[in-house]
Amino acid sequence: VPTDCPQRDERLGWMGDASLSVESMLLHFDMAGMMAAFVDSMVDELGADGSLPDVVPYQRYGGRPADLSWSSALVSSMHALWEA
Repeated sequence: VPTDCPQRDERLGWMGDASLSVESMLLHFDMAGMMAAFVDSMVDELGADGSLPDVVPYQRYGGRPADLSWSSALVSSMHALWEA
């Protein structure tokens, strides 16, 4: 799960972090396997209406549906994996 920082609840899989950094993570680190697993987790969290939560896997924080720019992490991650 891509995280921001280890304290508080920033260690959760906030979708905004993934959305903004997936291309850089794949370019600079051997992250393809981890990002593919995170994409699988995002797909597992898809709601019946196609919505995603702010945090994957969903915990007590964040909301559903996620902010549009945060839920775009699914599409941007799949596209970045395809390009990698």
